[in-house]
Amino acid sequence: MRLEGYVLPIDREQDLVYEFLLVPWLGACSHAPQPPPNQMVHVIPSAPFRIAHAYEFVSVIGTVHSLPGLHLVSGRPRPPSRASSQGKASML
Repeated sequence: MRLEGYVLPIDREQDLVYEFLLVPWLGACSHAPQPPPNQMVHVIPSAPFRIAHAYEFVSVIGTVHSLPGLHLVSGRPRPPSRASSQGKASML
């Protein structure tokens, strides 16, 4: 599966990104209302990568897998999903 979107870094050290949210539009979650939970993906790349600035447009390639468990999103239970291949991604 290939997903495209904008990088919202969660864990980074200067220009090196270790973990991020893939969001559907520029500026989502930071200075705008957040996207619906089914439009955000939590990504942990297989190796850190460099970005020039937050919200760079990227493509994430991997396989989506369902994982057991329960996540609360906006106060409602939602089961997580995860993609892997070139890293891991979980649907929020």
